[in-house]
Amino acid sequence: MKLEASKLLIVGIFACALGAAAFAVWFRAQQGRRALELWGPSSAHRIRNAQRVELRYYAPPLATPELAAPLAEPTASIDVSQVADLIHIRRVFLDDVHILWDASPDDTCAPQWEYALVFRDAQGTTTVWVDAACYHVRMAESGVEANFNPPVLRSVIKFFEHQRARTPPAQRAAYRRESNAPQVTRQWISNLSLRAAFVVFRSYLRSGPAAFIAND
Repeated sequence: MKLEASKLLIVGIFACALGAAAFAVWFRAQQGRRALELWGPSSAHRIRNAQRVELRYYAPPLATPELAAPLAEPTASIDVSQVADLIHIRRVFLDDVHILWDASPDDTCAPQWEYALVFRDAQGTTTVWVDAACYHVRMAESGVEANFNPPVLRSVIKFFEHQRARTPPAQRAAYRRESNAPQVTRQWISNLSLRAAFVVFRSYLRSGPAAFIAND
């Protein structure tokens, strides 16, 4: 009887966990339902999952007609694909709560399109422009535009500024190659010496000590 009760308890715990997980997935989907409709399924999927993400900076900022693809050459371009905080930036664009759905356009505000995030995967490219003055977000490929919560978008812009202030990844890679060159050379020589020692030791095992003594 006790065994049956234990089994029922385990099944009940498992069912509760499964139900909680299903609710979490459903709740998460509901949070981004309107954003999914706004950007489109393929673009929203790319924003969430693209492995290659490039941050582009433009000085001076571009005017709205210049935002359509193909993109103009940026002042600076930074690969942010591996930046840990990028996951939070992705969520900002995909959560309904960050978009001001009922906000009216402010005709007195002049947009400052300084930054663009370019998401790339095997199926295509999605470019998200961020306006640092009026807190608008615009997709280059479709021309869809939305007003975002100013404090949230200011945090996004601070992320962009932080990445721009850092040394570009290409230069950092070049610096690492240059500074580590002697270490790489020493490591290569060490590996070669170990391989040579291993070959000699293997020959010693195969031929036996007598062969080496005879050679001496």
